[in-house]
Amino acid sequence: MLTALCDAVDPSGFSTHAVVRSTLTSLGQLRFSHKELVDGAAGWMTQNLEGLEQRDLVTFAITTAALNYVPANSDPIFQAIRDKVTYEGIKSSRSGSPGSELIWLDVVWSLAVLDKHEHQQLASVLSPEYYNKLLCEFAYSTYP
Repeated sequence: MLTALCDAVDPSGFSTHAVVRSTLTSLGQLRFSHKELVDGAAGWMTQNLEGLEQRDLVTFAITTAALNYVPANSDPIFQAIRDKVTYEGIKSSRSGSPGSELIWLDVVWSLAVLDKHEHQQLASVLSPEYYNKLLCEFAYSTYP
């Protein structure tokens, strides 16, 4: 049923960031690898690289890692992720909301799984300052 639904979607019809993000998020959360849709989303993102928001790039990284699939010609997207997505950027975009540590960890894990990471990204999540904050945040949110 999911295959038929995905087959009915025309990737050339991607027209907005929201449609692409929603499609990628759905595929990633379902762990449903429909390569034509992911390739179509990657093609749209590559053509609209300059206008991509940080959340578009984060969604792409997490979804492709969840599906363990790197679309052909997606290197410019991964380069944009390495250049534009930072822990500081995620923290500032969330305006102090909790969870930015987990999002950054998801991004770094995703890039590492796909072998698209950089050394400083791994170092950032392995630093005592980072993981202690993450552990303390988890401990306080779990136990009243």
